[in-house]
Amino acid sequence: MRSRVGLSVMVLRGVCVLALSTSALRAQPTAPAPAVDLNPTTRTFEIMAPLKLDGFKLGETLIQITHDDRVLVDVTLLKTYLGKAMKADVIAAALTLPPKPDAPADTSIVAKRKPGDGASSIVHRVSDRPIEPEPGSLGEAPPSYLPLATIRERGIEIEYDPLALEINVKPTVDQRPTGALSLAVQDEVVSAALERPASASAYLNMRVVTGYVSQADFGSTGLEAPSFDFDGALRLGRFVLEGEATLSTGDVKGFAETYFDEYAVYRRGTRLVYDMPEDAVRIRAGDVNPDFSGFQTSPDLLGISAQKSYADLQPGKSIRPTGQRSFRLERPASVDIVIDGATVRRLRLSPGVYNVADLPLQPGANAITLNIEEDTGDRQTLEFTAFSAQELLAPGISEWSVAAGIKSSDQGVRQEGEGRAALGQPHYDTAAPVATAFYRAGLQQALTAEFNAQADGDIAMAGAGVLTQMRAGLFSLDLASSLEYGESLGLALQGGYSYDKLTLFGDYASSVRLLAEYQSPEFVSIGNDRPARDYSVAISGSVSQRLPMDMTGGLSVSYYVSRNANLADRWSADLTLSKALAANVSGSLAVGYGEEDTSDKDDRQFQDDGFRTFLRLSWTPDSRSSVSLSHDTSSESSRASYSRSSERSGVGAWNTTVEASHENESDGGVYGSVGYVANRADVSISHAARVEGTSLNGAFDPTSTEQRTSLRIASSLVYADGAFGLGRPVSGGFALVTPHKSLGKADLLIGSPDAVIAQSGWFGPAVAPSVGAYTQTSLAYDAPNMPIGYDLGRATYDLMAPYKAGYKLTVGSAYTVTATGTLLSEFGEPIQLLGGTAREADKPDGAKVELFTNRNGRFGAQGLAPGRWIVEMPVGAEPVQFAIDVPEGATGLHDAGTLHPLKS
Repeated sequence: MRSRVGLSVMVLRGVCVLALSTSALRAQPTAPAPAVDLNPTTRTFEIMAPLKLDGFKLGETLIQITHDDRVLVDVTLLKTYLGKAMKADVIAAALTLPPKPDAPADTSIVAKRKPGDGASSIVHRVSDRPIEPEPGSLGEAPPSYLPLATIRERGIEIEYDPLALEINVKPTVDQRPTGALSLAVQDEVVSAALERPASASAYLNMRVVTGYVSQADFGSTGLEAPSFDFDGALRLGRFVLEGEATLSTGDVKGFAETYFDEYAVYRRGTRLVYDMPEDAVRIRAGDVNPDFSGFQTSPDLLGISAQKSYADLQPGKSIRPTGQRSFRLERPASVDIVIDGATVRRLRLSPGVYNVADLPLQPGANAITLNIEEDTGDRQTLEFTAFSAQELLAPGISEWSVAAGIKSSDQGVRQEGEGRAALGQPHYDTAAPVATAFYRAGLQQALTAEFNAQADGDIAMAGAGVLTQMRAGLFSLDLASSLEYGESLGLALQGGYSYDKLTLFGDYASSVRLLAEYQSPEFVSIGNDRPARDYSVAISGSVSQRLPMDMTGGLSVSYYVSRNANLADRWSADLTLSKALAANVSGSLAVGYGEEDTSDKDDRQFQDDGFRTFLRLSWTPDSRSSVSLSHDTSSESSRASYSRSSERSGVGAWNTTVEASHENESDGGVYGSVGYVANRADVSISHAARVEGTSLNGAFDPTSTEQRTSLRIASSLVYADGAFGLGRPVSGGFALVTPHKSLGKADLLIGSPDAVIAQSGWFGPAVAPSVGAYTQTSLAYDAPNMPIGYDLGRATYDLMAPYKAGYKLTVGSAYTVTATGTLLSEFGEPIQLLGGTAREADKPDGAKVELFTNRNGRFGAQGLAPGRWIVEMPVGAEPVQFAIDVPEGATGLHDAGTLHPLKS
């Protein structure tokens, strides 16, 4: 709640609860038969009491306190709340009900009020009608009670605390089920108040680029007409239509033009998408780019594809093998989970048996330590080793992709000299059908297998692979065979090995990578039927090593066996070393040598000596700035750059970059840019210059050859269920947030003051442009200049957006009035320390809010709207009613004055 009187209402609530407990200050909660009166009245009464386990609230349950101080609890609610905290057989044995006796005629439910008052506070008698359930109860049926003493005799330690008015349960270790400590994202609690996406939503991203060429080595100079890039999506229900296009004037000066400039409008792609997130399956039809695996390629297609991808549709689900170990706690304890020396989670646990699942393991071997500290101070340490590979799938998990269509391409459609065309789109080759598919499955904890195949009108290829994790490391093997129709069978083979955190040098960890590949001359693939590669075997390996003095070293080698008899084999080796030179300065040095023969094999004449060196220095003066210097002898290039960004993120953030470079002996350039994040757009301006004569070995005479200044603006137009908005480019989904009319001229702020995501204003609602798909997102909101006493509600929206979904959200409502006043009885006395309700008059399904009075009869009621509200207070045998009249247009605080009971 953001109401500015919310604290006073909470205080009133606390005063009432404290008053109810004063008669029980001398009670002993652990004693089966207390020596003091829990119930000083002469009748049995019932209240809703919090149910706690190990200090954590599970919910509220109905308890009955008899006139002779016996405490009974509603078994139905108790079973429900303890169902996940205790073993089923323990609950069944302890909470079996005896035959139910008839309810006593004088059993009553009393309100939470100060005990000892002379007047009764009867809400209704059990004998008159069934008990009305309190919030959190399971239905309209009367409760089924069991004495706490009986439950204790049956083995469950349960007690009533009259001071706190709560029930505490303390199960033993053996009575608890085995718990799983999952560290994966999907085990985060999903909000119970997720907002619903709009039934119809759409967005259109627009990126405009224009420039001024002041100097050109070729072409003309002057101001360029703007060109536009568009991408957008329309979502109706669970269907999404998305596409991309370019609009160009063809007025390109100076720098090289793009292929799309040959058309006024070029449609780059369009497709229909349908997701089944519950199965992690996505179906696309139109211009698709299928997934691939092994030796497959990924041709652009006009067709249909289907894929099972947990990364896209269930990103929070852990599909990798998990390191699982169990441990037992006899007492409450704090547990630190340490992986490779880094503490990844600290947990507070109750007694029980736990499995540590879904550990965030790194590829290779992982040293896992559990540091356990019990409340008594006793400590124990558990250590074990687990292995993991990011490519491995957990047993029973599978991923697959299948696609079919005809080839499409952007290049080579228009012939030279044909001039600009009005409309363009990819070229679709109806004579080139393509089908491609793969399937991967986790067979065992450390074994994953896959199969793949693809074919077009000329080529067919099929392959298989296996990935296994052993103590010695991660091994992979892929095999494929291809057939070009009318030609010989081709063969390809690839094997890989990796081991992380291998100790090769003292106590410093190493990482090892090896890869070997063979392709016969006849092996071909779709889109690559005449491979350009001139080698048949490629072998590469690398070792990275932590070294003393805070250094890191690495060695990489490669060797290529030529398939051309006239060319010699080639090889290369590189040695790297990096070190932090100071607190904010680091450097790296790489030295390499390679041989590549381009002449006759028997008369080797190398083009150069094959040595190369790369040097880099980095300096970070502060957290917002960085400086980098580098030089590479192989390309004779040098580069110096400086960048700086603002402290804040989101709206109002800026960044700047300046860079100078020297390449190809005598060519160089200078580049600078400034970017700004506005509320409705991303804006950047840059200047680039090409310079000749920058060689340091000859005459240094830098001369500018090209100069261009560019302006880029990116924005979006969004729509959700009848509302429009303007914002920054949409990435994924979006939320269009509008202020309720009751907020008046108050603007909305989405995010936080130092990281503003969006704001409402002259151009309409606030637009949050980046809402991730299938991942829970919370959007915080505020209205800094809202009316005093205005109730904004929860101040956050919880979202779980489908693919490219839009949301239409409204901050505020008509129910934002906080009414204060004084309640007097018919005798003019304050109604003290009593709780009641206020409901909308003449609206059977209208809103209802709680309110409480203090010792002077003062109350505060939040969440009211303009109109008449009926207040009911349980005074005497029948509720007493009062009326609050909230005037039209009222917001925030409203003084209801002194209220007297309504005449019946």
